[in-house]
Amino acid sequence: MRSRRRTLKELGIVDEIVAEPEGGAHTDHEAAARYLDEVLDRQLVSLTNQPLPELLEARYEKFRKMDSSSIWAAEDGANGNWSRRQRRR
Repeated sequence: MRSRRRTLKELGIVDEIVAEPEGGAHTDHEAAARYLDEVLDRQLVSLTNQPLPELLEARYEKFRKMDSSSIWAAEDGANGNWSRRQRRR
């Protein structure tokens, strides 16, 4: 089965999945904060190293993907409860 977060990453909706400490973020706040800090640092470095026109085009394309009906029709895999609504035309 596919998890929702993996599907969102494959669709390009999310850039990176933040790992959680064993048992979940609520069990170890400091570890969860460290994981998040590492991902945010990595993503910010990546974004700030892109030329502005390329960054803007990539963001535009990413948000266009989010608006496409493919998100809503994507296989959930985990529990099958995503909305199957179609994009309004």
